[in-house]
Amino acid sequence: MPVSFFTKTTVAICSALCLLSAQAAQDKPADESIADTLADVISADVALHRGMPLTAYRYYNEALDRTGNADIAALAWHAAMQTNDTELLLIAAHRWIELDPESEMPHQTILLNAVQNGHQEEFLKELALMYRIAEDKSDWVVRVTKALARQSSKLPFVESGLEPYWEKEADSAQVQIAIGIFRQTQGNLPEACRSAARAVELSPDDEKVVAASAEICWRHDKKQSEQILVRFLHKHSDNAPIALIYSQVLARTGHSDRALSEIKKAVRNAPEDPAILLNAGILAFDCRSYDLAEDYLNQYIEAARNFNPEIDLSSNDVWTRLADAAHLAGKHTEEAGYLAKLTTGPLAPDARIREANVLVELNRLDDALELLEKASIDSPKDASLFRTTRAKLLIANNRANDALAMMQAELLKDPDNVATLYDTAMTAVNLNQRDLAEGYLLKLLELAPDHIQGNNALGYIWVVANRNLTEARSLIEHAYRLAPADPYVLDSMGWLCFKEGRYDQAAEFTITSLKKLFDIEVAGHLVEILCKGGRVQEAKDFYLTLRQKTQDDPRVIEIGKKLGLEKK
Repeated sequence: MPVSFFTKTTVAICSALCLLSAQAAQDKPADESIADTLADVISADVALHRGMPLTAYRYYNEALDRTGNADIAALAWHAAMQTNDTELLLIAAHRWIELDPESEMPHQTILLNAVQNGHQEEFLKELALMYRIAEDKSDWVVRVTKALARQSSKLPFVESGLEPYWEKEADSAQVQIAIGIFRQTQGNLPEACRSAARAVELSPDDEKVVAASAEICWRHDKKQSEQILVRFLHKHSDNAPIALIYSQVLARTGHSDRALSEIKKAVRNAPEDPAILLNAGILAFDCRSYDLAEDYLNQYIEAARNFNPEIDLSSNDVWTRLADAAHLAGKHTEEAGYLAKLTTGPLAPDARIREANVLVELNRLDDALELLEKASIDSPKDASLFRTTRAKLLIANNRANDALAMMQAELLKDPDNVATLYDTAMTAVNLNQRDLAEGYLLKLLELAPDHIQGNNALGYIWVVANRNLTEARSLIEHAYRLAPADPYVLDSMGWLCFKEGRYDQAAEFTITSLKKLFDIEVAGHLVEILCKGGRVQEAKDFYLTLRQKTQDDPRVIEIGKKLGLEKK
């Protein structure tokens, strides 16, 4: 059950341990109960860090049974939340409430569960109780309204149950914003915008209120959204965040020049603010001012380092953004340099591959190959990806034999490596050495009978060669059972059916493959399947669409000539 609306989850392990340690010191070592409780709390915390929330929950409950401590009840609830077990979470919430009746989070758990299960009476009861115990009534209304907005529940009793509390706190701009967000999720855009406008009336000089209100009104009334921002900027012309939001509105409505003017104004007003510089760079990019985007993003990096000299930007996607700007400005040397800065984190492998491709564009193939070889050593888990990319670059640069030799050398180091066997087989396919590829794939399937792409590749090789069709069907069907949504497997199923003369089934599989992943070769298969299946007009229509989609790709024209759809 989602409980993401909590702005903070205070894990009370420190206070619980301090309390128990103090008790242990007073009760002397003879009290084994205290020692056991300490051990349970520590074990639970370790289990949580290891991603074992159910185990943690059990440890916390053992400690809770001994102590009746509300802090430990909170920890048990926190662990239960991470199990995604609604029943367990409710039990933990009720135990926490027994020990601390005014703690808001367990009540929120019960409230959301009532909504999810359509329990109107329980929902209204919890709302009333939570409002009564809330110290800051207005803040509570904001939190609960936003939480229920995220639930996107269409149950009428949810809105009608909230309305009395909205009325009680109607003079709060933040409450009006929350109401706007809620009504937006309900699809009531006019009322959402009306609440947002009311928020601006209540707090016309509040930057955050103005920004949120403009965003809420945007979907319903773009002109009003723009007016909210313009009115604010008329009074606060030096406000950089709102100037950036206004520039985004201008860019969305096609006024790129005016948008760039606002972006520059925002940067002039906050020249050392990292957040302003970063967003200015992103917006300048959206306005297709790539040199300006590059300038602002570089200023962001400098400002971020001035703000925090210890900052680590090695995994920051700002380098990808800079590379994009440099690429579209035709500055490929700079593009490669930016990508080289992205060395850690989940984006790093793609950055290495893209950097290698840029180096190839700069006629530095050997540097690209060396880069990928080093990346394989630095990141062994991605070695197969880098190795495959090296092979593709060699093949694309008329060094296909070098690609195969490289893969075979890798295979000699580890002959039973399934990933290397598959990559080597695919490299052999690229060289039209299908017998060699077949041998590698047969060995692969001996080692890993459920290898999806191995089954698919060998079956497809046999289908293309129009031989071993019975065995090919067995392999491809096995791959299909393992991965029924894989577009490559679906294409193989389609082409197999085509070879067997089952054209309608062939078309169905191939169309499904194209819906999942467009590929010119697969699209060509569909044209041929439709033609041979007697659906000539469909084939012609799809062929014309394909020509337009691919901007008359030579491979598409060749398909048309082969099938008599194009003049030879």
